[in-house]
Amino acid sequence: SEGSCLECEAGFVPEEGEVPGVKIVDSVVKWICSPCAPGCATCHHAGAGKCDAGGCSPGYGFSQGFCIPCFSPLCSCDEDREDSKSHADLQVISDAPTKVTLPAKLPCRGCPATFGLDEEGDCLPCLVRGCKYCPALDFCQECAEGTTLRSVGSDGNGSRIVQEC
Repeated sequence: SEGSCLECEAGFVPEEGEVPGVKIVDSVVKWICSPCAPGCATCHHAGAGKCDAGGCSPGYGFSQGFCIPCFSPLCSCDEDREDSKSHADLQVISDAPTKVTLPAKLPCRGCPATFGLDEEGDCLPCLVRGCKYCPALDFCQECAEGTTLRSVGSDGNGSRIVQEC
């Protein structure tokens, strides 16, 4: 019906509510699109002002029902439950019924192709030229198509092996 929505665009969820300037007649239920939490694309289960697990927009990670910016917009950074108290830089979200303490940014957990994690949890370009997947910046696990991983040098004293693709 006019002034009512049943489906909402990404980042919004339909809720029963009043539409400003529209008078409800004959007990017809009006649906409005209410925003999800900032950085959230899907909140159909959690409701307005929150976010569904796995529903954060790219560059954001899920933590305690909210979407928090990642250290890098390139990475995935959803937080595990056991890690939720391990951040030194925390912010308090007070618009919830009870105060929730959240990190200001979440460290990356995974990076796209040709990027690897540094010690701080940020995604940076792989240091091994031609590397497709590097779990650490200076260690290549998979080379780009058409190249092969090879060790260039090492010594017997435990020094790091230099890699090339």
